[in-house]
Amino acid sequence: MTFTDGLRHALALLGGFDRELLGITALSLAVAIGSVALAALIGVPAGALLGAARFRGRGAVVTGVHTLMAVPTVTIGLVCYLLFSRS
Repeated sequence: MTFTDGLRHALALLGGFDRELLGITALSLAVAIGSVALAALIGVPAGALLGAARFRGRGAVVTGVHTLMAVPTVTIGLVCYLLFSRS
């Protein structure tokens, strides 16, 4: 199967409103929206507190946050997979 064949098949599935594909898409969107909402509920207040408050050890916390933001997402995904896998 070439790339154009795959693209043609994908467009046919999308254009035909395939039930299974729509279910998969809806589930994916629901998970993405839920994860963004949860992250915003935790991250926005934490970021506001970290930005506005002055407390002992703030520099270490800011350095830790910056360090975690620099870690590649593939690495985080691999660690989560290893933690949650059953083997």
